[in-house]
Amino acid sequence: GDVGSWCRIAALDGFTSLILLCDELPEEESNRLFSSLSGTKVVGGFIKQLAEKLDAVRLHSAKCLRKILLRADDLFPTIVGKQELITSLELDQLEINFGWADPELVFRRIMTAAMVNRIDANGTRDESSTSYPYYNCAISGIIIS
Repeated sequence: GDVGSWCRIAALDGFTSLILLCDELPEEESNRLFSSLSGTKVVGGFIKQLAEKLDAVRLHSAKCLRKILLRADDLFPTIVGKQELITSLELDQLEINFGWADPELVFRRIMTAAMVNRIDANGTRDESSTSYPYYNCAISGIIIS
């Protein structure tokens, strides 16, 4: 309901602010707080909210995720598929409001992001079952919301 969505929006705002404030920490402390794994988990949580059934929560999650992923100085330098996520979720568009109320567009974006996978040290895609770190988050968001 309304109260739950307000709580999720407030949590998205608070978490985004916390992440962006950590940019002011010395690099070694920031790296300790946000490892590659936790950076991917953070992004997965935002993707889960992007699959929410309420338009306002989806839009707000997109705006917050955009703030994090489009940072010039990367807080999470090794987020899995960062550029693919930006492109598939269309976070690089000038008008972020575009299409987040259209279920067909949202589903296409979410499922494209869900299929972003890891690339190994040789530059080849890892096709193992654990290579899609955002898949469960996206499916969870679609089913639970």
